Amino acid sequence: MFCKKLVENFPGFPSGVLGPELMDKFREQSIRFGTSVITETVSKIDLSERPFRYWREGQENEEPETTDAVIIATGASAKRLNLKGEDTYWQSGISACAVCDGAVPIFRYVEYSTWFFVH
Repeated sequence: MFCKKLVENFPGFPSGVLGPELMDKFREQSIRFGTSVITETVSKIDLSERPFRYWREGQENEEPETTDAVIIATGASAKRLNLKGEDTYWQSGISACAVCDGAVPIFRYVEYSTWFFVH
């Protein structure tokens, strides 16, 4: 979202909204409701029981901090599946952003399916 210049079809923004501006609004709203936002690298996490335990980078040998919820942000690069033909059809039928591709001229007004893979 941060790399996206203009998000054209997000609900509540009839003229579109800049990606970084939208992210700032998400953050502001989340903080308003009590979220603690950590913008440091978390190098270790234990999701085996609640509350979840996590260690910040450089503090792996100290007592962990705990949380009831985790959002893992892995960055703005697509996670490919290494399927046969994936390189050939990347951004021409296979991609990682259904919303973005829906606005691409070759997909406009065309019925298509979106598949989500979790691994």
